[in-house]
Parts: sequence; C-alpha cells; structure tokens
Amino acid sequence: NLKLEEQEYNLKMQKEDDSVDTQLSRPEPPSDYEVSIQKLESEVRTHIRIEQQLKLHIEGLQQKLEDADRASSSTKEVTTKLESENTELKDKLKSKEIEVAKIKKQLDQKVQEVKTLEKKQITEPEKTFKTGKSFENKTYDI
Repeated sequence: NLKLEEQEYNLKMQKEDDSVDTQLSRPEPPSDYEVSIQKLESEVRTHIRIEQQLKLHIEGLQQKLEDADRASSSTKEVTTKLESENTELKDKLKSKEIEVAKIKKQLDQKVQEVKTLEKKQITEPEKTFKTGKSFENKTYDI
C-alpha cells in the first residue's frame, strides 16, 4: 500500500515537472489565473511588509512602555524617600516648636522677675530716701 502511494506520488511529480517544462518552453500570454496569482502575490508581499512595519512599531512602543515603567518606578522610590524625609522634618519641626515655646515661657518668667526686681528697687530707694529724711528731721535728745 505504501509502495503504491509512492509510485503515485512519483508519477504526479513527473507530470508536474513535464507540465512546467512545457509551460516554460512555449511563450503564452498570461491567463486570468496567472494574473490573479500575481495580484495575490503582490497583496501577500504588501501584507508581509505592513506586518514587519507593525512589528517594528510594536517593539518601539514596548520599549517606550518599559522606559515609562522604569521612570515611574524611579519616581515612586524618590517620592517614598521624600515623604519619609518630610515626616522626619515635620517631627523635628514639632520638637523645635515645643522647645521654642518652653524657651519663650522661661523668657517671660525671667522678664517678669526682672520687672518685679525693678519695682522693688524703685520702691526700696524711695522708702530709704523717705526714712532718711525723717531721720534727718528728727531731733534726738542726748
């Protein structure tokens, strides 16, 4: 059965070779069939060319997408780092504001103490001065 198929195949191939030889040997005007085949071949070549252009375009877009993904990833890393630094700086600012408030409170207390001392100095010399006058005005009997 297999040998029979081989023989049929060989005969078929031989007939095709003979027909190709006869077609090549005699010049005939192209038939409608050949014109259709040429048009289809042209369409196939055009399709292949467009397919190659599309592949190149797709590769370019994929490269742009990968670049954008890398940039996005890098931006996210920088954003995370900056947010962390921002949090740290806010904490430092808060502690410095607390420290400034304490120092202001201490300063206010010192200012109040100075005012109190100034008042005492102002009233004390007056008392001394008044007692000094009254000391001079008094006459003592010895």
